[in-house]
Amino acid sequence: MEDKSGNFTAEKLRQIFNFPFKEREVNHYFCFLANGKESRPGWMILTLNYLCFYPNIFGSKICVPWIHITSVFQSRLRISRSICVQTRSQAHHFVIPASSDEALHMILQLVNYGVRQLLIDDCYISWSHFDLNLKTLLTQNCSNLLDKLDVIIRSQYFQDLFHLPAYEILEASVDCKLQRLDSTENVNGKVFLSSQFICYCSSTECTKIILPLREVMSAEAFPQSDSPFTGGIIIITVDKLVYIFTGIVGFEDMLKKIGDNLEASRGTNSSRSEVITSITNSFDRGFTVTNSPSSCTARLNVSNRSGCFASRYSDDNRFSLVNSDAESQRLGNWIKYFEEYGSGMSMFRNERLKNLVLNGLPEQKRGSLWMILSGAENEMFANPGYYDKLISGVQGCSNFVNEEIERDLHRSFPEHPAYHTPEGIESLRRVLTAYAYRNPNVGYCQSMNIVASVLLLYCTEEQSFWLLTAICERLLPDYYDSRVAGVRVDQQVFHDLVVEYIPELKSVLKVSIQDSLKSAVSENNNNESISNPTAFNYHHMHRSLGSELISMLPLSWFLTLFINTMAFHCAVYVLDFFFYGGARVIFQIALDVLSQHTTFIKNAVERNDDSSVLTKLNAYFDNLRHQDQLSPSSESIHNLLISADRNFNITNELIDRMRLQCRPKVIQSLSDYTSKEVMRSLEREFSRDLTPLFECYRDHYILSRYERIHQISPAKTHNETNNPNRPAYDVHRIDAHQFSSLFQGLVPWGAAVHRLGFPCFRLLDQDEDNLVNFKSFVWLIECICGHDLNTKLRLLFLLHCSPYWIPSEQGSESKWNLLMSIPLPLSHNIDNCEKDSNHSCDTSSSSYHICSKSDFDTVEIGTDPIAEEYVDQKQLAADNNDIEDDGSSKSPASGCTFKVMKQEKTDKIPVVIPDPLGFVSNKYSSRDINEEISLNYSQFQSLTESIRVIVESVEEDKEEMLDSINRLFLELFTEELQKVERFNNYTLSNSTDNINLISSETDDRRRPSVESMIQLHWRLKLCDFQKAFWKQVLLRNYFCKELSIEKQCSKFRNWLYCY
Repeated sequence: MEDKSGNFTAEKLRQIFNFPFKEREVNHYFCFLANGKESRPGWMILTLNYLCFYPNIFGSKICVPWIHITSVFQSRLRISRSICVQTRSQAHHFVIPASSDEALHMILQLVNYGVRQLLIDDCYISWSHFDLNLKTLLTQNCSNLLDKLDVIIRSQYFQDLFHLPAYEILEASVDCKLQRLDSTENVNGKVFLSSQFICYCSSTECTKIILPLREVMSAEAFPQSDSPFTGGIIIITVDKLVYIFTGIVGFEDMLKKIGDNLEASRGTNSSRSEVITSITNSFDRGFTVTNSPSSCTARLNVSNRSGCFASRYSDDNRFSLVNSDAESQRLGNWIKYFEEYGSGMSMFRNERLKNLVLNGLPEQKRGSLWMILSGAENEMFANPGYYDKLISGVQGCSNFVNEEIERDLHRSFPEHPAYHTPEGIESLRRVLTAYAYRNPNVGYCQSMNIVASVLLLYCTEEQSFWLLTAICERLLPDYYDSRVAGVRVDQQVFHDLVVEYIPELKSVLKVSIQDSLKSAVSENNNNESISNPTAFNYHHMHRSLGSELISMLPLSWFLTLFINTMAFHCAVYVLDFFFYGGARVIFQIALDVLSQHTTFIKNAVERNDDSSVLTKLNAYFDNLRHQDQLSPSSESIHNLLISADRNFNITNELIDRMRLQCRPKVIQSLSDYTSKEVMRSLEREFSRDLTPLFECYRDHYILSRYERIHQISPAKTHNETNNPNRPAYDVHRIDAHQFSSLFQGLVPWGAAVHRLGFPCFRLLDQDEDNLVNFKSFVWLIECICGHDLNTKLRLLFLLHCSPYWIPSEQGSESKWNLLMSIPLPLSHNIDNCEKDSNHSCDTSSSSYHICSKSDFDTVEIGTDPIAEEYVDQKQLAADNNDIEDDGSSKSPASGCTFKVMKQEKTDKIPVVIPDPLGFVSNKYSSRDINEEISLNYSQFQSLTESIRVIVESVEEDKEEMLDSINRLFLELFTEELQKVERFNNYTLSNSTDNINLISSETDDRRRPSVESMIQLHWRLKLCDFQKAFWKQVLLRNYFCKELSIEKQCSKFRNWLYCY
């Protein structure tokens, strides 16, 4: 069962759970599965896609996909603590004697990665906070994979702690003591090292240092005589700041790593002015930074020509405080801090800095300090010229995002005079469009314009762009997308925080921790369960008015960062503290506001008067003032910030843990909503319930993205990513690989799926983009599983017509077999193709071929429409003109060796097939085009063979039906041959041996003329085929049977999830 190291090998996992070849174990734990009063010993196995239980002695094994899990939390089961893993239908309790906390943390991470895949479709990919680079991980064994995941998790903590770019990987972290030359105090903490940064954080997180290597002048050993096993490192910055780290165990190795990184960093910095850094989207991470010398261009001077509008309106007291006494004092305090502790990214950060931030940033320094405190400056320095390159690339381009941006431009902070000028509107347009161009997965979302308009008041365009990037991708991930998934998760987090930190409001919420858990584990009535507090709200069956109210407030507060909630001068102070403290700040402010109005909220909710609560809170925010405008009746924004920070000791680490707990349930709800939208979009055209079919389709879409190595590029003209009118059924589109396993698992035609898979895909892919949407797939399944015989015959007949049927690729079924290898639901055996020389394919005339791994290496990796950028309308028009001039449609994947749809040049009679989908199913089209389609002799032979293969999977009356097929073939062949004979005045024998005209018994001198005659003139029309087929009673009865789609879906799910 296990290898020598104790791990479950891929082969063993495949034997036990019928897993794909590439499924990898992450870790395993000895545990007990508690089921009522019984506990079974066994192994909990965590893989990249599944949570499994394998019993030691007896009992059934369990395999739960991560995408089906709704919540994970700790509970008390009799005496021991257990980990409860809940799906929609059941809950499993695992008691792990050792490493229970480690297992819970790893399960939460994998569940969060898994459920994020539910949000993946053609127009949405969430910026994954858990970077699983699958193409790298699949080749690693268990121990390396676990180490890799551990590095990813620790790197995320490192990035969040110091506001670093998402591509910074933690290389080392050691305990140390911090010394400064002007102080004798030693501060215990830890030093962290990555390729571009040296960072320090004290044990209490009150003191931090962030040293970009671009600002480090030297790093040397510091003599220390305390211990022979420890040493020190002294670091000097270009601003002459000196930091000494002592008590480092293994300081020589640390110093060597720093030296190597410094050398590499200096080599990068020396050529940085000549290099444009391109940031591209990837499947596993929001973006990847790569330096491309080939993309060197001269840096444009457009990014700094506008922005910083606040300084231009310094005389307007509504928007500027530059001339106030408090502002002058504030600026003086900051200058003193810079003189003592340094300025810029490498300055010393302590409690005094936080107090200065709480008091507000000076107007003159606000933009640069926002860049430093948020970490956006690091990304801007790492990518010189990137913003200007985006601006140049977006000129003359347009899509649906541009239209949304244009609608909101004049509604962005309209009270400020800067946005009454063309210059202000142009700057805002450039920043929003540049970000939409950088991150097409998000594009543009309302509220981004409000935030960006405030950023431009104090920052240049380039600085505003990078601050907006930091907000959307690091500080508030998933907030600004089409589904605002991040805000929905934080609504649940805020709800839990209210219960924990404001217990007076707990009674208003009407749902206790105990009650919520009882509903979650109702099938385990004998268990005395106590939930983790951060998990209680996942199981609300009915929300109260108080719950709805508490969950509604963060939507407007958090999305706009309180900008639309309070006066402008108060809102910028919130932004000051937000860029310093991160996401925790908006939670602290919201909690403090509610705590000040606890009594009023309780009384209002008891009266069912939620509107009065909103009115009261709006009045409170309107009454907030800054120091220069305080009156006896007003409240100070600074006091609110200080009170929120003092009374609610919330950390970003706590927020992240709670997000891990809340995210699965929220995303499952979003996925359910998407499913309902798809069903609603098709309910007028399909009478039966399509929910089981869509669940199979969607889940397979997700898992196949993980498995599939190669993917077809869609057409450039798919500029539909952000089209608000795009139907719901079109957001999940599958390619030939995904279609292959779906077709095999859901179509009950036995081995015929190997023959008819590609023709079916070509039939559905009418726009030749190598992608098929859910509606088209439903058409096909309805046609095959329905009871309408004529529709099935039309489908079979059409599949064997050109261009859907390509004889050259049907000579060997090996390529389709490789895609469809049972019991694997996905394309697992593609890499094995080159191992079997007997399965080699002739690709000279086939447009779709699978010969060897090297063939696939030349395939351009598909970029789903989510990865598309803007389409140049002029170029698009030129492309359309080229198509019209050529008189033919170009393949969307013309630059790719892996194409499914391609019409060969031939001398055969052309076949015009208007609207094949309407032709296949008379439910969708009233046109009768039977006379326009016919089969030649070789196509007719293939059609007959396909029917024979379908019948061979039948157990009852198989031999009789095979005889019926022979009679059908003989009747149609003879009848059409007689027509050819009359047409050519050519007399042939009436013997029944005419069926063997092309056999070896035919006279050699006559064969060429007979063959050429048949190939040129033998044609079978659909009406003749249907008439002859109806005469065969057994065949007719078999194909008239209506098949249960639900039953086929159930079998496919068992197959897909290895049940």
